[in-house]
Amino acid sequence: MITVSHSARMGAEAHAAPMSKARNLALDRARTFLTLVVLLHHAVIPYTYFGHTDPTSWIGFDIIVLATDSFFMAMFFFLSGLFTWPGIARKAPSVFLRDRLLRLGL
Repeated sequence: MITVSHSARMGAEAHAAPMSKARNLALDRARTFLTLVVLLHHAVIPYTYFGHTDPTSWIGFDIIVLATDSFFMAMFFFLSGLFTWPGIARKAPSVFLRDRLLRLGL
């Protein structure tokens, strides 16, 4: 009679595929928030000193642009970097690179 130790079964279960692909609501909300920040940022740029289109710019819009410009692109790069390694691990690196170039090129 052959018995399987508990540690052998545990290792097999640890590498099993996840049962369901549930979305992470916190990441979805972070992406939505950042998208809204980008929209706000670009909406007020024409009314700032930086936009040079409105001779009577309001300092409040300048503060909004300075505050949002300091973090939103870095956060988008951070979020995309979180998912790069799992994407490469799922596919071969050459396939991952080809898919990315195809998606960004089109």
